[in-house]
Amino acid sequence: MYRRGHIGISLMFAGIIFAAIPSEYAIPIIGVLLVTEQLPDLDFKIPFIQHRGYSHTIWAALGVATVIAGGVVGGMVYANTHPPSFETIALFRNPLTTFAVLWVGTVLGFVSHFIGDMITKGTGEYGIQPFAPLSQWESSIQLWNAASPFGNTILFVGGIAIAAVSGVIKSGIVF
Repeated sequence: MYRRGHIGISLMFAGIIFAAIPSEYAIPIIGVLLVTEQLPDLDFKIPFIQHRGYSHTIWAALGVATVIAGGVVGGMVYANTHPPSFETIALFRNPLTTFAVLWVGTVLGFVSHFIGDMITKGTGEYGIQPFAPLSQWESSIQLWNAASPFGNTILFVGGIAIAAVSGVIKSGIVF
């Protein structure tokens, strides 16, 4: 799917997250989600990994999230015992909170990507098997081709609309 469609789905997730949890956590989670949502497609750059294969499983999402969050928190712990300190950035004051925000944001980034790939028909690969190798169940809605300008525009506009409505709700603006 073109990037615009994936961004639309990520914006839908962002809108829901922003409306559901306090802004101090929602904003960094959304930032991580937006940065990590394309990570599953790095499989295009690795010759021995099939596209929409292992990189598109929940196990990859959990593993990558743990490595990213653990790496950052490990760096924080090291940096807090050796100058300079991360204490000036509120999110980094508590390693457990930092781990949770990075982990949740990364997992949601992957899940957002998976939904985009389930909605579309890829080039030769259809759907994903999110629980492989434990289950061969394949999830594929295939509403339109991944390169469809119409489909990607619908997702993008829908994502912007949901994010905007979420912002209005969160701000307390009443029409």
